[in-house]
This record gives sequence, structure tokens and C-alpha cells, in this order.
Amino acid sequence: MNIQEKKLIEAFIQDEDRARHERAVEIIFHGQRVRDGAGREILRDNPAFRAIRNAVNKCFSGDRYFGRREEVYETFVSEFYQYLKKLNPAKLREIQDLSMWMFKVAANFANSNRKKINSILQIEEGQVRFTDHFDREEDEPADSEENSSRWAEDLLARYINQIQRPYFRDLLHAVKIEGMSVEDFAEEQGKSVPDIHRDTKRAMDQLVQIALPDIRWRSRQLYSQYKDRLSRNDQLLLDAFFRQGADVRPALVVMAFRKLVKLSVKEQKEDKSS
Repeated sequence: MNIQEKKLIEAFIQDEDRARHERAVEIIFHGQRVRDGAGREILRDNPAFRAIRNAVNKCFSGDRYFGRREEVYETFVSEFYQYLKKLNPAKLREIQDLSMWMFKVAANFANSNRKKINSILQIEEGQVRFTDHFDREEDEPADSEENSSRWAEDLLARYINQIQRPYFRDLLHAVKIEGMSVEDFAEEQGKSVPDIHRDTKRAMDQLVQIALPDIRWRSRQLYSQYKDRLSRNDQLLLDAFFRQGADVRPALVVMAFRKLVKLSVKEQKEDKSS
């Protein structure tokens, strides 16, 4: 370890100085927030933080954790912190390569404590993925996780709860999560089936708009594969959207993204039939 890393570990070990210790904990697990030349607050990482984050991302990957990356990381950190505090201080002081050591120890801890962390997160083993239909009224299912609109149940539930209109939340919970048929939901609500299809489309548009940050991350490959089939305007819009930080109107992004998914589903079906 270099001098700064040794000071960081020493502050972590000696928790009598609470302010210094908590500062060290923040830097180790979350990086250091500093001001750039323009006075803006930015996050500066360090070998320990980078190694822990990489270990968690590697060990907790897959559908069960999709959309819950920050929640998984914070849960892991709360457990891993207690583990590190119980280690013999001499073991921490003798670390040679902090990054390599943290990655190895964090990965081992993650694999050894997966069931406990899953239990805290209420993630069941073998949890089934939920396939969303952006165009349910046309009954065009998507096939691939990377090349479609496949969403995990936990992601849907998390974002559905952020929709402002209670009726839309109830509709999506019933039809998308619980699997109620559109016909049964229409009867329960005293509406026609076409009305429920239209309401589902509107509710899904709101859901997609809420979930745009995850779509940006999950659907880059989908966009790269099918962008040439889109109109010039939709290409420009989604190009801006997939460049993080670009200023684009969410409602327009939702419309363009629906076209992208619909196009990909159509071409996948044609490829299967050929």
C-alpha cells in the first residue's frame, strides 16, 4: 500500500475518532466527493472502492438483481463492513496490494454470504423472470433479454410503485405481475377489453419513462443492432438518449424506444420463420 492507503486503513481500524473513521468508511465503500475546477461536485474513486464495487457487480449479476444494483451494493456493504471490523488489525496493516486484496476478499465474502444477502433483499433462489409485452394489444412477445423488452419482476414492481395514477398501478400489478387476463381485469373494472388494452399502453408508457435510466444501460446492444432500420429523427433522438447526460424529452424517447422494440420483435419473428 502507498502512504495514503495506509492512512486510510489506519483510520478505518482506529474507530475511536468517529469522524475520521466514518470518513474512511465513506471513501473505502463509496469513493470521495470532491470539487472540480468549475466548483461542481464529482465522485473520485480509489482502488479499494473500485475493487469492492467490481467484486459485487461480478458476484451479484443476472436477472434476479437487475434494476437493484445500488440496493444490492448497499446491502453487501452493510454486511462486509462488519466482517472487516472483526478482522485482526494486523491483517489489514500487512496488506501489500489494496486493490487486489479488497477484490479477492469482497468476492469471497459475497459468494460465502449470498444466501444471507439474498434473504435480506427478499430475493428467492430460482426467481422466474417476467416477460413484458410493450405491445400487448398486438401480442408480440420479445425473445432475448438483451434484444427485447424483457424485464424482471422485481424491476417492474419497483417502478410500477412510482407511477402516480393508482389505477395504472393496479392495472400493471394485476396484468403484468399477477398474470390476470385482460378480459378478467376488464370485467372487474367494468370496462371493455379494447379500453384495457389502451390503458395498458398508456400505463406502460409511464413505466418506461420512469425506467429510462435502466433502459439506457440495458438496451444499448438492441439499439446498435437495429438503429439503421429507424427513421433519421428516431436515430438522432435515441443517439442523444444513449449518450448519458444528453438533454432529450422523456416522452419522445419512450415513443422512439417503442418503435425500436416493435421493429426488433418483427425482425426476430421473420428470422425464425425464414
